[in-house]
Order: sequence, then structure tokens, then C-alpha cells
Amino acid sequence: MATFAEQLTAARKAAGMTQEELAGAVHVTRTTISSWERGRTRPDVDTLRLISGTLNWDFMADKTVEREDTVSPADPAEPQPARRKWLILAVIAAALILAVCFAVFVLPQLRPQAADEQAANLPPAAAVNLSPARVADTRLPRKNLCADPARDGKRS
Repeated sequence: MATFAEQLTAARKAAGMTQEELAGAVHVTRTTISSWERGRTRPDVDTLRLISGTLNWDFMADKTVEREDTVSPADPAEPQPARRKWLILAVIAAALILAVCFAVFVLPQLRPQAADEQAANLPPAAAVNLSPARVADTRLPRKNLCADPARDGKRS
């Protein structure tokens, strides 16, 4: 009842190969071999056939390996961590799109109503004191903004 990882390690050592040598023979990296031997991942069917031929070992002879290593999710309704991350990002993106659409399409339609309500609350124009004396008091003295202070009083 050996797992695939245990069988691979035993077959590689029985063949007298290092992980680096096996990796070169099956065209993968040494870290991939290590991942297979630790049971983190498994090779695809074509690579498994290549490993079997290289190590002269039949990994499919033990039927318990097939049943043990088949993927059966504990809860099919529970999303996997990477999938959950993308789901959260998609929900955030959708919320941002809805917020932008609200700001662009709905808010401009609400603002004119608010401006009309404010205009209705203003006092009539006759009640505002716009006498010429009052307007003259509020004006600032005129200044020549185009004048060059360095050239004041000098003419060329």
C-alpha cells in the first residue's frame, strides 16, 4: 500500500539515480521530482509513462495507488483557495464598476433637483442690497498686472 510518492522514491533509489538525473531523463526540473516524491503533485499520464520506462518500474501495478491518489474533494461546494481568491477579486471589481456607474449616471440626475430646491429658498432679488454705494465699497483698487516692477519709471 505504498503511495505514488513512496514508490517513485524507492524506484529512483533502486535505479541508482539522483533527482537531478531523473529530472534530466524525463525533461523536468529537480524541484518537480522533489514535489512528486513529497506527494505535493503528480505527473501527467505521458510523463508517468516516461518515468516508468526510465526507471523500469510499473507504477500502475498496485491498484491501491490509483484509488489513493485520485482527487476527490471533501466538499464540492467549498471553493479551493486559489479559486476563492479570484472570486473575491471578481466581486470587488463588480462593486467598483457599479459604484462608477452610479456616480456617472445617477448622481448627475440628482444634482439638478438639489440646485432647483436651493434656488427656491433664496430671497427675491429685490431684497438684496445692490445699491451703487454698496457695490463701490466692495471693489478693490485696480492694479496694472501687466506692469514690470523693474521698469517702473524707466522708458526706453
